[in-house]
Amino acid sequence: MLSDVYFPRVNGVSTSIRTFAQSLARMGHSVTVVAPDYGPGSGQEQHDSDEFELVRLASRVIFFDPEDRLIRAPETLFDSRDAGLDAFGWNFPNVKLLDAFETVRATLGGLETREVALAGIERVGDVWQLRLADGSLAEAPLIVGSDGKKSLVRVATDFRAREHGFTQAALVCDLELGRPLGGASVEFHYDQGPFTLVPAGDREPTWSGLTIARS
Repeated sequence: MLSDVYFPRVNGVSTSIRTFAQSLARMGHSVTVVAPDYGPGSGQEQHDSDEFELVRLASRVIFFDPEDRLIRAPETLFDSRDAGLDAFGWNFPNVKLLDAFETVRATLGGLETREVALAGIERVGDVWQLRLADGSLAEAPLIVGSDGKKSLVRVATDFRAREHGFTQAALVCDLELGRPLGGASVEFHYDQGPFTLVPAGDREPTWSGLTIARS
């Protein structure tokens, strides 16, 4: 497998390549990944794998181009109209999604909503006992945990997860651009992480920007 970007560059391409290589190796295939060599001090050795061979080749830096790649391909453009679609997807504010959920929730007579944090959870007989932050208790034979990264439900039910702490932070903001981008999303991969602009739904010409940089 040949990729012109790989860890320690943090982006979807790096993650996909590693996941695909691991999956093939675990199926019994012999896998070699060829990726850029980012040089001493890059921390790339932390991403070597015992499951597949990783070969690093010297990358090259192109003047006026912040990305160091093995191969510099032309700009790639994807147009939804080529697939017979009005758009590949739509962006909308989270508040509109929450409002829609609330509208449906109000029609469900068997649903009780309690806006209080979970403080503890344990198995008592055939049910789960939930201790809430306001001191009250609740019981249920079945629980569904969607309580975030540090999930108390996942810990209590012994769901294991691999975690890797990247020394990076994400910044999300709204930008007003001087000219429209025609509803297009734009993404650049830099040494410090990706920079992405996506249309902010009905707030054009406002775009939401995401930057991930080393802390």
